[in-house]
Amino acid sequence: MKIFKYALCFAATAMMLTACGSVKTVSFEPTVSSIFLKRDLSAKSAIIEDATAAYYNEEELKAFVQGEVDKFNAGQAKPTVKIESTTIKDNKLKLIFDYEDLQSLLSFSVESGDENMGLTSLRLLKYKDRDSSIEITDTSGIKKDSNIAVLEGKVHAYTESKILYTNGEGINKLSDYEFETTSGKNIVVFE
Repeated sequence: MKIFKYALCFAATAMMLTACGSVKTVSFEPTVSSIFLKRDLSAKSAIIEDATAAYYNEEELKAFVQGEVDKFNAGQAKPTVKIESTTIKDNKLKLIFDYEDLQSLLSFSVESGDENMGLTSLRLLKYKDRDSSIEITDTSGIKKDSNIAVLEGKVHAYTESKILYTNGEGINKLSDYEFETTSGKNIVVFE
């Protein structure tokens, strides 16, 4: 009986420790054109437009977008942009892209004429790797494995994990996982 109690106590302790160390993450379910900042320091983007004014065929749309992606990737040393999904549903056109690196996100948005993306600079790094150019005035709740996004320009964005801190010239935190920037240099720290 004593062995059973020890085993039960050990299992309960292990479960508590595991739960305390875990970070809640969310998937990218955008409702507006935006970017998604991930914990692995990568990013995705979404273009969402009204599809009521024109006729769209999903297969033709996918072929056209794939052509744009192929044209962009042809100018790279290796493919750096891929289509994650293309959908037309409820009179909304939704394109989601995945990127090999952050510079590809910025370059592809310019080359493809994405009018919703006004970012001129984007850096993602771990909190422990920050330098003196990143000023964080309130470090409460921030851990070494937290993530930092340094953004310049205008963008609507979602984070994969909870936002812990924001600071900048034009930032508005919309929810625990969503923010937008309007101008200037802005900093977001997320779990």
